[in-house]
This record gives sequence, C-alpha cells and structure tokens, in this order.
Amino acid sequence: IRIRHALERLGPAFVKLGQILSTRRDLIDPTLAGELAQLQDHVPTLSWREMAPVVEGELGASVDDLYASFGTVPVASASIAQVYKATLHDGRTVAVKIQRPGVSEVMDTDLDILMTQAHFIVERTQWGRDENVTAIVDDIVRVLRSELDYLHEARNLARFREAFATDEDVFFPEPIWDLTTRRVLTMEWVDGVPGSRLQEDPSSGVD
Repeated sequence: IRIRHALERLGPAFVKLGQILSTRRDLIDPTLAGELAQLQDHVPTLSWREMAPVVEGELGASVDDLYASFGTVPVASASIAQVYKATLHDGRTVAVKIQRPGVSEVMDTDLDILMTQAHFIVERTQWGRDENVTAIVDDIVRVLRSELDYLHEARNLARFREAFATDEDVFFPEPIWDLTTRRVLTMEWVDGVPGSRLQEDPSSGVD
C-alpha cells in the first residue's frame, strides 16, 4: 500500500510504471502486483471545473455545443486522463477521454528522470548492464510518450476496427474524428466487463 501511495505522489509517469509492473507477476510479488493493479482505475479525480477547459480549448467550442449531453462525473480516472460518458447530437452514446491539464509537461520531466536513473544504474551496477536497463526504460519512455497523443490512439482504434471488421468475436469502438485531438479522444461507448473483474460479475457469461 505504501508503494502504491508513493507512486501516486510521484506523478503520472510513475503511476504508469506501477500499472505496467502490476501485470508482471513473474517479476514482482503477487500481493504487490494486486495492490499496484488498483492504479489502473483508482486514481484520485480532478474536478469538472478543471477538466472542462481542456475540452473547450482543444475542440474550440463549449461542451454544450459540442455534445447533446455530457456527464460531468468521470466514469474512470487514470494517471493521464479521465473518462466521461456523453451523448452526441445524432443520439449516439460516446466515451470522452480527456487528458489531465499539465500532465504532458509533468510526464516529460518524469520520463527524463527515469532515463537519468536508468543510465545511473547501468553505469554503477553489473545487473543494470546485464539486463540492458537503458534499453528497457527507453522502450517504456517511448510507449508512454505515444500515449500522450490521442490521435495516435484513435488511428490505432481505426486500424484494428478495419482489420477485424469481419470477426464477430472481436469489437473495437469507432473514434469520432471531429471530436478528437491530441488531448481529447471521443469514441463509441461500449458496455462490458473488464477482464480483470470477470469473477466479480459471473452474469456476463464470459469465461
């Protein structure tokens, strides 16, 4: 618990690092992995008053003009963004992922710190050289930087949606391009159960 709280205090890049570690039960103690898994969707939220200007600044209009309705209480909160449920003027229900204000600048600083520490470990320890820690951290930094650009995520959604268009067992939500920028991603809303919570909801009928 103390490790999770420490990562939360250190900032978004370290929260993302904790999220990655939570999936690696082959590397860390399962109890710690379970605690770090809470970083996936149990991150303290920012108020709508702080988030609304991001949407309006990115999309160039008021939220009321852009969407027919908009739920101002987030349905999910992560280290980089908060997600809201909204309705388009054509009646479609959508999920709106909004990047937290200032997170890009904070992430740049955090990621520079991670790279500096990786080089330090390689210079000072045989383990760091054997495991090529700088290459691992460089990979993590590259992925995390790409996650700050939601146009990249939207393009991936569209690419997978097209690739699996004929597969009835796999579904990817449609990005709404005219309501998507580097810091705001609007996509088709999908009801479902997270894979990590299937045991909590056996009624889903998915094994």
